[in-house]
Parts: sequence; C-alpha cells; structure tokens
Amino acid sequence: MVRIVSLILARGFAGGRRWIGAQVQIATDMAKNGVARLAGVEPLKFEDNETTIEELQARIGRAAEYINGFKAEQLDGSEDRAIHMKTRVGELNFTGQDYLLNFVLPNLFFHCTTTYAILRETGAELGKSDFIGAQ
Repeated sequence: MVRIVSLILARGFAGGRRWIGAQVQIATDMAKNGVARLAGVEPLKFEDNETTIEELQARIGRAAEYINGFKAEQLDGSEDRAIHMKTRVGELNFTGQDYLLNFVLPNLFFHCTTTYAILRETGAELGKSDFIGAQ
C-alpha cells in the first residue's frame, strides 16, 4: 500500500480533485483547528509541505498530540462561544455548537472520506472497518 500511496503523492489524482496529501492536510487542520477554536485559543499552524506517506503519517500524529493536549475544562461551555474566522471566501461567524456540527465535522468527514476513496480507487485493500473502526 505504501507504494500505491507514494505513486498518488507523486502524480496527484485525476478529475480535478485535490491530491491525497491535501486531503490529509485539510482533515488534520479541521480537527486541530476545530478543537483550538472551541477552546478559545489561536490554532497551531502546520506547514503544508508533506510529500511522502511517512510525512503525512507524522502530520496526523502531530495533530493528534496537539488535540490530546487540550483539557476538558478548556472546552466546557464552548457550545455558546463565538467563533470568528476568515476564509478564502470571506468571514464566517458561528456559535461553538454550530461551528462544530455544521462546519468542522462535515469538513472533517468529507476529507477523511475522500482520502479513503482515493486509496480504495487506487487499489489499497481497505474495508469499511478501516474507515469506521471495528464495531
């Protein structure tokens, strides 16, 4: 599978879709930035310079470590916290709950699903349990 992913990283993916690296970058940004904003802190910036599967895996690990560094108390009451952010399409304003449910989670699931689909399309042996975990 590493060979397949390396080929995808090298040549991108057809159909105008973002290459797999960008999908992982966006998914990790959604997760880490989402938690940070809900905690009321400025999100940690990651450079988007990964070019290998090992670098993407390391990025996922860094994001998980960052997220796990937040304490529950930092998120308590965040459902009513005002979230303001600038994007390439303009400014967005949410309550914490709307931000999580209507922006972070849909984007996170979209980019994780897209990564999964790209891998399956290129021959990686992945099944449903690889995506959602063992039930």
